[in-house]
Amino acid sequence: FQSLQKEIQRRLHHVKNIKFEPTLLQKSSNDTENDMCSDSVDSNNNQKFRMKACDGFSVLEEEIVKHDIDNGERHPTETVRQYLYRLHTKGILTKVSLELIRNVVLLYENARHTPQPFEETEYNKFKENLHLIISQLSSDKSQDEFKHSPCLSCHRTNCTKAKCAGNISRNEKRTSWWYEVDDPATFPKQQRN
Repeated sequence: FQSLQKEIQRRLHHVKNIKFEPTLLQKSSNDTENDMCSDSVDSNNNQKFRMKACDGFSVLEEEIVKHDIDNGERHPTETVRQYLYRLHTKGILTKVSLELIRNVVLLYENARHTPQPFEETEYNKFKENLHLIISQLSSDKSQDEFKHSPCLSCHRTNCTKAKCAGNISRNEKRTSWWYEVDDPATFPKQQRN
């Protein structure tokens, strides 16, 4: 009986860690974004834009998790504000401006929680800010790949492109290498600096 009671308590304690946020709008094959936006008289556009904003934030979460597997996932009890601020202070969003993060948080909270109208203009601002954050994540990832990719210009062992850019002396930069390829018709001799 004691073991059963402990198991029940363990599972009840684990319930607070369960999180599921469903996709609110599903795109069908004949439904396009222009079809939804063209129907401006429809009173349900307010709700549609709210749902699109919530789905858009889940796309941002997926991108963050792709770039930072260890710390990128949002905790079940963490609000969007806490999540983005945590990632800004000591996570993957440190290079993203705080103003941009504030704008995303305010627009998301407006779409999700406030009774104020959330129309196409607010949604477009939200979407633009999300794309700015995602593009910043992608550019940071490509810069990190550059820093850790092997250097092919100096041929030193354990040299990376980032290290080599600062370590090659002036004399080494002036030297040139000639590469001879077996098939001169396809690859004529070229000088590479």
